[in-house]
Amino acid sequence: MRRASSACDPTESGWKGRRQLSILLLLLTLCTVSGTFGPVRGVAVARAVPSAAGRLHTLTLYSPALHANTRINILLPIGYARSRRRYPVLYLLHGFTNSYASWAEDTDLLHFSRPFPMIIVMPDGGNGWYINDADGGPRWEDYHIHQLIPYIDSHYRTVATRSGRAIAGLSMGGFGTLSYAARHPDLFSAAASFSGALDVEHLPALGFGIAAAFGVQNTWLRTENSPAELAPNLTTFQLLYMATGTGKAGPLDRSQGTGTVEAALYPGFLRTVAAFRAAGIRPITQVFSPGTHSWPYWQRDLHQALPLIAAVFRHPEPAPTTWTYKTGAAEASVWGYHFTIARQPGTTGFITVSGVTTQGFTVAGAGRLTVTTAAVYQPGNIYQLNWDGKALLQVKATARGRLWFTLPTTASGIIDVLGIRARAAKAKT
Repeated sequence: MRRASSACDPTESGWKGRRQLSILLLLLTLCTVSGTFGPVRGVAVARAVPSAAGRLHTLTLYSPALHANTRINILLPIGYARSRRRYPVLYLLHGFTNSYASWAEDTDLLHFSRPFPMIIVMPDGGNGWYINDADGGPRWEDYHIHQLIPYIDSHYRTVATRSGRAIAGLSMGGFGTLSYAARHPDLFSAAASFSGALDVEHLPALGFGIAAAFGVQNTWLRTENSPAELAPNLTTFQLLYMATGTGKAGPLDRSQGTGTVEAALYPGFLRTVAAFRAAGIRPITQVFSPGTHSWPYWQRDLHQALPLIAAVFRHPEPAPTTWTYKTGAAEASVWGYHFTIARQPGTTGFITVSGVTTQGFTVAGAGRLTVTTAAVYQPGNIYQLNWDGKALLQVKATARGRLWFTLPTTASGIIDVLGIRARAAKAKT
């Protein structure tokens, strides 16, 4: 069945003419504010500019998470304006000192991507390392995850599930790729890192803007967002691709000095790969020698990764029936669950929930965990919760089929087991 065209779809007209563009901008902004697509947490279009080629569009968005305007490039697939189909989306992240425009300007992305039926979104990330700033500055993670993705899904014909999303990036963006993937594994099915600055824990705090984003003394924030530390979260990914060079200069190099950066990042690549393999993950890895920290090599990486990502989109695997999630944050939402962790004042650490199913899960780490489950239980039923084999409490499922409960305080070095079973077919009212 053909979907009826929407006045709030900025691509339906093909972006013909400046006058039409102005009208579309007004409609698009009104749709965002009025909630025709549902609220998107305040993101609004400030300006949109189509390229002469027709496929590449530049938007200026206002983001409350950034308290500023920010730009994105959106590369539409061939035939998008003439079709009614939905397309998967690749989020392509830039590196330190780059911008939203870098991938389109410094590689052959516009030409090379033509055979692949996907939308490619290239957002700005500043020099913020794809985290919420430690000192109250731009909240890049909130913008990308909670504002940009809903905006794209609301205003373009996307496959708005994890099977229709992938993420990739270079250098700082390689870190952002694997860190976002590990923190939000329910949003993406594939991830690719090119020359990723993956091991921020071992990089100098005063280099590459790390101190500005993470804080000079806040080494825990670097640990908390480390892809290596969060490796257990990545076991559900259909594709993990990791490429790097050794720093040795080769025939693709245009300038001097880029080998030093790549050589400094190479040990972190090896440590991250080792952590992934220890977690049972087998990423596709490419180590190039020669290979430096420069655009010709990242273009080569893109040429290798994009067909693999397209293959994942063509043959998506089903969502996992069980999963593990490790977090050092105070709260996290994943796979429809929400966790709030209370820790002793002044302490930090990870908590890991493993083997999550409707029958329960295990908990490892120190803290007091409050859980709101996904909507996977029978509404109104009473469920018995057992903790380490002993009765803990009974919980009534909400009208939406969720359970809400707080678990006993856990200690480091101990694995506790939560069991959940239906107590009665229906609660009495």
